[in-house]
Amino acid sequence: MKPHSFMTSTSAWRSQLLRRLSGYRAIGRGLLVCITIALATTFIADHYGGPTLLYALLFGMSLHFLSEEGRCREGIEFAAR
Repeated sequence: MKPHSFMTSTSAWRSQLLRRLSGYRAIGRGLLVCITIALATTFIADHYGGPTLLYALLFGMSLHFLSEEGRCREGIEFAAR
């Protein structure tokens, strides 16, 4: 295999990877917020009792401002589907 063709395939692979990661980066922040809410509500429901859905609603109401504008919006909309 020629070194030149290896470098070309590596750079093509790298550019394709960066394109895919940019899509994940757009939803990553909001998705991380949703995962954090899910883990926190499950922990609280297990240790203090009560319905997990109720705690999730309370956490969601307190962090609703993140879904209105900003960097987390796309990820929260993705997780809501």
